[in-house]
Amino acid sequence: MRQHKLFWGSSYDRGLNHLLKMWPAIKEKYPDASLEVCYGWDLFVNRYANNPERMAWKEGVDKMMKADGITHHGRVGKRELDEITKKCGIWAYPTDFDEINCCSGDTNILMPRDHRVHPYGVPIKELVGKSNFYVYSYDHESDQITLGKVLWVKKTRSNAELLIITLDDGTVLKFTPDHQFMLRDGSYRKASELSVGQSLMPLYERPSFMIKQPNGYWQHEHRIVGELLGDVGGKHVDHINGDRYNNTIDNLQVLSSKDHAKKTFKGRQHSISGKKRLAEMSKERIMNTFPDKESRVEWARAQCRKMWDMVNSMSESDRKKWLTDRANKKRETEKTKKYHNHKIARIDVAAIREDVYDMEVEKYHNFNAGGVFVHNCITALNCQKLGCVPCVINKAALAETVGSGIKVEGDIYDPETRSEFLKQLLILMGDEKLWRREIEKGIKFAASYSWKRIANEWIKEFMAH
Repeated sequence: MRQHKLFWGSSYDRGLNHLLKMWPAIKEKYPDASLEVCYGWDLFVNRYANNPERMAWKEGVDKMMKADGITHHGRVGKRELDEITKKCGIWAYPTDFDEINCCSGDTNILMPRDHRVHPYGVPIKELVGKSNFYVYSYDHESDQITLGKVLWVKKTRSNAELLIITLDDGTVLKFTPDHQFMLRDGSYRKASELSVGQSLMPLYERPSFMIKQPNGYWQHEHRIVGELLGDVGGKHVDHINGDRYNNTIDNLQVLSSKDHAKKTFKGRQHSISGKKRLAEMSKERIMNTFPDKESRVEWARAQCRKMWDMVNSMSESDRKKWLTDRANKKRETEKTKKYHNHKIARIDVAAIREDVYDMEVEKYHNFNAGGVFVHNCITALNCQKLGCVPCVINKAALAETVGSGIKVEGDIYDPETRSEFLKQLLILMGDEKLWRREIEKGIKFAASYSWKRIANEWIKEFMAH
């Protein structure tokens, strides 16, 4: 029965050990029960490899996961994760983790935008209620900065405690202690576990609105956005209204060279060609170095002969390797050099509490805030959307993002709370009518998770009084 298939999809140190300790009682009640565990140990090991106590805890959890009925999938891709979740009936999450993955409302989100209106990014509170727009995300598979589609943006909690993280370039970020930041090596670490001197994964913008890829290659922002409209190879990405500061997708179109020239140069006189202008600018320098044409040509030929004589003297395999290494030289240099920017200069506890916000980014599940990449919070809504009914400890943001299933109050370390959680989980596993009713409720909740829904609820409450 799908109703007896449980799912775990969060970091294992967020309470998996509590669920595994309940497993013998669950199997005794429902012998056909199964548990699908996804996420992997990668981030945990990166964080605690030199901590004997935490690594011993990991060994204990690994041992418990070998019990009958438990499948440990480890780290899986989003598509495979969704397929596993769909096959499960209940998201069992007896967490001891204060899951508030959020940032302050004035956090600037880097995205294609009108740079004259938002030169430093768009404050996340201005994006609340919007969806199906694009922000900059990091693709771990290709090691590239790309564009990810935002499914929702919302205020996730009021009056939340924040940490103030100051970077070495003066950027100030305000995030909840458990929000995960991407380090320069691509791994994640909670804000509360960051330390001064650590380098975060950066996104660089040029004044001409270019994005620097991890391999050091700069791409024009309007061409990155243009790829969402179709193939831009050999074509021009045109600003429809002529405003080069506005790189939003609705202001861009892909044109052939001919069509772009018709639009751009219509009614204009032809100006001096780029090649001719360059020749005039460099003429004096070239003439000083090579007084006559023959000397210039001979010098260029000598340089080419020198290089290709060396290449032709190589064996076929060595020549192929040399050409490959030459092509990748820039990439390798960028990967191996030390990065000095976007380091943490200091971490402080904010003096006042603030409303906090979050978003979900399709596929990549991270976004750029204030020049560095951070993870987004998705598990609760994703499970409900896929028909996996939540049974959770009602902590922090779960109070907002879980709109169906069972929410148990209390601390999982409290024996009474732990007993109540197990009791409610077993009831949910055994009551098919309740389970199916909560599936429908969860799917509707996930689909309506937007500022419009919250606003409508507030209006109803206001009118009732």
